[in-house]
Amino acid sequence: MGTSPARVALAWLIQQGVIVIPASSDRAHMAANLTAVDLQLSDADMAAMARTDRNHRMINPAKSPAWD
Repeated sequence: MGTSPARVALAWLIQQGVIVIPASSDRAHMAANLTAVDLQLSDADMAAMARTDRNHRMINPAKSPAWD
């Protein structure tokens, strides 16, 4: 079964113990977000995703606060 990048990202954060509060106004996306708790990533997947961190924000919408 395939899955979305958003679901994988949520699962990765959840497995690290991060409390996530995803936002969506689309009911299908909200339902898919809830299923992220059922997705179990392997240790190899978790490690591979951790290696991609470049400490760089890819998206910086105008409405976001000055976090950096």
